[in-house]
Amino acid sequence: MKEFNLPEGWSFVSLYDLVDVIGGVSYAPEDMTSSGIRIIRGGNIQVNLVELREDDVFLPHTYKNSDNTLRKGDVILVASTGSVEALGRTATVWDDMENVQIGAFLRILRPKQLKYAALISAWLSSKHYFRYIRLVAKGTSINNISLNHIKGFKIPIPTDDILLAFDAFYNAVAKKININRAINQNLRARRVQRRNSFSL
Repeated sequence: MKEFNLPEGWSFVSLYDLVDVIGGVSYAPEDMTSSGIRIIRGGNIQVNLVELREDDVFLPHTYKNSDNTLRKGDVILVASTGSVEALGRTATVWDDMENVQIGAFLRILRPKQLKYAALISAWLSSKHYFRYIRLVAKGTSINNISLNHIKGFKIPIPTDDILLAFDAFYNAVAKKININRAINQNLRARRVQRRNSFSL
């Protein structure tokens, strides 16, 4: 990945050195249940949003894996897909999600230090990142993001004072965005309920 000039005191660091990469769970179709551990798949990952759906897969608690369970600061990565558009799509987890894990085609990028979470989230939502992924990870039928692709993506790390200021700003903005999304989702759900009630 082409680097660019940085201010004094900044440095480029590989994404791989900033995160732990955690794989998803594989399961047999006959193990699916109506409740238990919710499994997040590629369709749940929207534009920096983890969308819980009515058709989500659930597995029994015997599949419980604490490392694979979503925590605050995690970034979920669509690492394997037949869709070029979906490849590399990411969503940040803003609060711990108990009993929610990822499926086999996803990866958790878990910051080794939480102070880097906002910076990682921002860069993995950038056009710069998506250009890089489209360039290096496109396959013939199934597109995959490997550990080498994660190692090859470099993030500019600022000085600690700028890093902490950015973290506070980014999290404040993200909180407002998530509140607005929740309000919009509730409004859509109410509209659907009203339409259904009138159609009875």
